[in-house]
Amino acid sequence: MSNQKIPPALQEEINQAQKLEEELQVLNSTIRVTKNNITEIESTIKELTETEDNVVVYKLVGRIFINSEKPKVLEDLKDDLSNLEMRLKRFERNYESKKQQFEELAKKINQKIQTQSQA
Repeated sequence: MSNQKIPPALQEEINQAQKLEEELQVLNSTIRVTKNNITEIESTIKELTETEDNVVVYKLVGRIFINSEKPKVLEDLKDDLSNLEMRLKRFERNYESKKQQFEELAKKINQKIQTQSQA
């Protein structure tokens, strides 16, 4: 097939596979960043939970730190953690779906290439 022209339908499937591969790379990166954010928030919650209740706590709002109450900061962090965990699940489901699409398309492309090279 190296000196044959690639049929337009096969070229379109190859383009689709490349697009899916790029989407998988972006999703993989997004999943990694989200997991890092989750770890960071879990660590912050742990540290804050282990501090005394009367400790002065500051919360970053925009570009400034604002004095806040520990229970409110903990509540906000737990909400953030919950939201990130939901997003992570959605990203992972999306990743698995696209991975399956990519694998099926790659198999289809390989079969077509083998069929054409035998012809």
